[in-house]
Amino acid sequence: MALCFLSPSLSVEAELKNGTGNYYAKLLGLLGKLFDGEIDQSMFEESSRYIFATKAYVVFTLDKVIQALIKNVGPIYHSFCLRR
Repeated sequence: MALCFLSPSLSVEAELKNGTGNYYAKLLGLLGKLFDGEIDQSMFEESSRYIFATKAYVVFTLDKVIQALIKNVGPIYHSFCLRR
């Protein structure tokens, strides 16, 4: 079963199979697509699992911590600005 979540072409999958892919650049590309809304959280997790296998849980954990931080800092900042 061929999984290619990152692009319509198979170039990413071929790079990963050959070991020539830059995993950091692939992760940054995925994060960019996630933040731009081009992919959803489940697609991000599946693509990360495909790239990093069992070590992808670190990426999910950091992603969820950052989301929670942004979610909670926004109202604090907003209330701070209103008090000024």
